Amino acid sequence: MSGVLVLRHGLAARWRPAAIIVASIFPMLLLGLAIYQTMDLTIYDELPEALRQMMGVPLGASAAVLAYNEMLAVMGALAVAALAVSIGADIVAGEERRRTLAFLLDHPVSRLTAVSAKALVLVVVIGATVLALWGASVLSAVVTGVDRGDAHLGAVCVGLGANALFYGALAFAIGAVTGSKSMAAGAGAAVLVLSWFAAGLLPLWPEYADLARFSPWHWYTEPEILVNGIDAGYLALHLGIAAVLLTVGVVAFPRRDLRTAPPVSLSERLAALRLLAPRGHARRPMTLFGLAFARNRALLLVVTGTMGLLMGVAMGPIYEQLAPALDSMMESIPPEMMALFGADDMSTPTGFYWGETMGMMAPAAVITMVAAAAAGLASEEREGRLGTVLSAPVPRSRAVLAATVALTSYATIVAVATGAGIWAGSELADLGLLPANIMGATAHLLALGLFVGGVSLLVAAATGSGAAVVWTAVGLGLVGHFGYSMLLLSEDTEGYAKFSPFYYYSAAQPLADGADWAHVALLAGAGVAAMAVAFPAFSRRDLRV
Repeated sequence: MSGVLVLRHGLAARWRPAAIIVASIFPMLLLGLAIYQTMDLTIYDELPEALRQMMGVPLGASAAVLAYNEMLAVMGALAVAALAVSIGADIVAGEERRRTLAFLLDHPVSRLTAVSAKALVLVVVIGATVLALWGASVLSAVVTGVDRGDAHLGAVCVGLGANALFYGALAFAIGAVTGSKSMAAGAGAAVLVLSWFAAGLLPLWPEYADLARFSPWHWYTEPEILVNGIDAGYLALHLGIAAVLLTVGVVAFPRRDLRTAPPVSLSERLAALRLLAPRGHARRPMTLFGLAFARNRALLLVVTGTMGLLMGVAMGPIYEQLAPALDSMMESIPPEMMALFGADDMSTPTGFYWGETMGMMAPAAVITMVAAAAAGLASEEREGRLGTVLSAPVPRSRAVLAATVALTSYATIVAVATGAGIWAGSELADLGLLPANIMGATAHLLALGLFVGGVSLLVAAATGSGAAVVWTAVGLGLVGHFGYSMLLLSEDTEGYAKFSPFYYYSAAQPLADGADWAHVALLAGAGVAAMAVAFPAFSRRDLRV
């Protein structure tokens, strides 16, 4: 019975993010099905065979297949995989960090029972999300009156669920073995991003195309599951490795000591506000900003290194090697298709850098960091530490100010590291990218980060919910990016693309043409306005106790 209670508690705490994903994907499916009905689909038939296979689009694909591929097989798969990593990292390591797990184990429930139930929570939530997406996919066709044709919607949902479970199980195992949520989340997210990156890029590189089969994301996309159905071998590989990882976590957790010390002591937090002078040593107390900034240092290091070195510097030599293949590929790609990448021509250095680095990866990186900073404010409140600090004569505004400065610092560091990496990669490979344009693209990225960060901070201040913060940022990122891309595909809807923040981020093609400072000012100004509103919203709300 105790295991059932643990399972029920875990499901009750984690069904909302899954519901948000399904609620976000459903209108995007409706939009995609409607837009693709108005398009000339022959542009897809003109794509090179290798690129069609990489995108999961067969020759002569129907409008329904193309829409489901974009909205469900790509956008849905990324969202569910991110959900799985989030749950896997938090379900054991996160609760251990918050010391709620220790409280649970004080009751008559064994460690093995508790960790087994938590592993089952991950499986059940992902399974339920997959079923809900399947239902939403079928319903979207009914609502729009579109014939699904030969689209294997059930197979896609099962495949993306198995793919997500792999990354979630990895985060779960690392969290259960180490007790470190940041390590679990960082490793799970890193493997997810690198796997997605390898599956997309390696097939374009003839010498290394065979290495793509070692990418877990490739196991999901390679068989063109939407039209060919489930590949039993790849499905077994995903589920088998996920089962092994879950077993490792379940076996390892009961064998180690739990972390019992809070991340930062109350005395350090009071000293940070200079209400309690540290005695016996000369160490200068940290400021509230220092504590807020330090909360996600490990994640910042991983994200900054990935964007600066891998997606920045390394892309220059990679482009050099891929240039002949890209020239050949672009000869048969219609210009309309490049709207999906926010670039005109990936055979050029600017188009390649935008398509591979700035189009999706850089926004994802900066959004991840600003969401983490904004969620930190809600986490301090939820974990009970913020109320203790604010019980002293300290204005609430200082807590919001610390989160605001940390958020802005994160966005600036990631944006500058990305821009510096692109400049270094261009210089290393002698690509000739203009420094002024690189700076302009960096400014657009920073402005996007400030906008998403400002809205996320406002949600944190108004609700005190870390989950609401994270999924607000994810929604702005995923729905904003894919919605913008989809709207541009049809002349009837392209005018609505201006309602997406990604229009102001990428429509001016700043890496090729330089910054559009009006767009930068609009994004940054909206973000700053949201940050300003966060102060009174936080001050007027009763904090959670």
